[in-house]
Amino acid sequence: MKLDLNKIYILIICVLIIGLVFQRINLVNNSNSYIENIEYLNEKNDSLIAKTKKINNQIQNLNLLILSYKSEIEQNKIQLDSLETLANNNKRKYNETLNRINILSNRAVVGEFTKTFGTR
Repeated sequence: MKLDLNKIYILIICVLIIGLVFQRINLVNNSNSYIENIEYLNEKNDSLIAKTKKINNQIQNLNLLILSYKSEIEQNKIQLDSLETLANNNKRKYNETLNRINILSNRAVVGEFTKTFGTR
């Protein structure tokens, strides 16, 4: 009986050793899968970083364009103000001349026209 018990212990130990070997093989296969996943995620991360840098560059370019347009708008506002002043002066002169002409008689209008443009 003692011999049979020793054989059972040896058989149990062999089964445990075989189980540990299979478990070790499974761990190695799983670790390879994890390494591949990590490499894939690192590549994905690098790709996202590159895209982020590209987008940030585009944002900077757009910000520079915005500043350029803002500057151009300010210059246009200044030019518009000066043109508005000029238009108001021309309108005032036109109204003065129109009022002066409306006051003159027909003969005086012809005389003014002749004096200004001459006759042929």
